[in-house]
Formats: sequence, structure tokens, C-alpha cells
Amino acid sequence: MIPKVIHYCWFSGDKKSRFIKRCIKSWKKCMPDYQIKCWDANSFDFDSVPFVKQAYDEKKWAFVADYVRLYALYTEGGGYLDSDVKTFKSFNTFLHNDFFIGTEPLPNNCVELESAIMGAIKGHPYVKECLDYYRQINFRKENGQIIASCPMIMTLIAEKYGYVAKDESQLLDANIQVYSRDYFGHLWGTNPGKLYAIHYFNASWLENKHGWLYRYCKENDFMKFYLMISKCLRKFKMKKY
Repeated sequence: MIPKVIHYCWFSGDKKSRFIKRCIKSWKKCMPDYQIKCWDANSFDFDSVPFVKQAYDEKKWAFVADYVRLYALYTEGGGYLDSDVKTFKSFNTFLHNDFFIGTEPLPNNCVELESAIMGAIKGHPYVKECLDYYRQINFRKENGQIIASCPMIMTLIAEKYGYVAKDESQLLDANIQVYSRDYFGHLWGTNPGKLYAIHYFNASWLENKHGWLYRYCKENDFMKFYLMISKCLRKFKMKKY
């Protein structure tokens, strides 16, 4: 069983915004019997992994978290959430898996695993393979380009366990359960009735794209309403709302 712990990362030391605080509050509301553990600058030896050290020195906190989230799950077990994830239901449903994660549909019919919401038992072999991959690479290539993101790495390694790049639920080897985006949703194509959590990607770019209705629903906890309205409006090919 996956333990009732939620890990999250906060390395910048900045004050958490009201929105981030509300997201964390939603975890406590949905899962009051879960321990919530914050991994910060005092929680991890950044010099122990070159990729992490290099990302930390550049203050690329999201990439630091890419490794540390996996480290937390491998060494302690539990669930992991990005700080801009809001939950709507308890994760008790998923604790029987040895590992669980959702999907992230991308342009050109590409589907990656979504590393913002996942969980694992302590010492899971898939998580170890992901950590081992990170230990072999640097943060940037010689031309300065960032080598890879966590979803890319996790998707690549999951293929060894039988993952097929489709937005559908799949049971892989080693009791890895992949859930469709209906469970861990995004702001498009989601079934609100099945939704356990939503990842906002910190969503500043979405605010510009979707306008006042998105901003209002985000700030006032009406995102399920927004999902239903936006889905209906897309049927009428309305691009801005």
C-alpha cells in the first residue's frame, strides 16, 4: 500500500501566493488523515546529483523538483503533488497501486505522463530507474539547451513497462497504474464527474488565453464550473470566453 503522505517541493524560499495556499488547503480538506511534507532547500543535498546542483545554481526550481519528487517517493513512498495542484477527492482510491500517475495529452497526438500528480510505494523499481537516468545526465547540453523534463524521462522509461502513448487508463508491469486525464485533469477535455485533482501549470499563460472567466473561477474555486462551461463553448467554436 502507498502510505498516506503527500510530498511537495518549495525551493525558492519565496512567500507562497494566496492561490498556492488554497491549493494546499484543498489537500488537507480532501485528505485530512494524510501527512503533508514540504521539501525545501534544507531537505536535500543538492550537491549529490550534478543535474540537481546545476539546476539549483540557475534557480530553475521546477527542474530541481523533477528529481526531488522522485527521490521522495523512492525513499519514503507516498503521493506527490505540484504546489499548483488542487484536489477534489481523497486519493484513497489509488493507494492499492504500487505506482500511479496520469497522462498529459500534447499537440500532434503525443501523450506523456504527467509528473505533477503521482504516488508510489517506497523503493519502487520504476522510480529507481528514473532516478538512475537523472544521475547520468547534466542539466544542459553543450549548446545550452535543457536536456529533458521529468514527463519526458518518465514516459521514456515507462515504455519498458508496457506504456503505450494513449490518453487512456493502462495497467503496466510492476503494478504501475496509468490513469487518463479524466482523473487528474487539465483545463481541456476533462470529465468533471471523474476528476480527483487538477494541475494548473501555475497557469499565467492560460490567464492571457482564456481571459476574465478563467481568472475569476481560479481565484474563487469555481474550476469545475469553468471546465463544464469551456467544454460547452468549444462545441460552438468560441475561442475566447
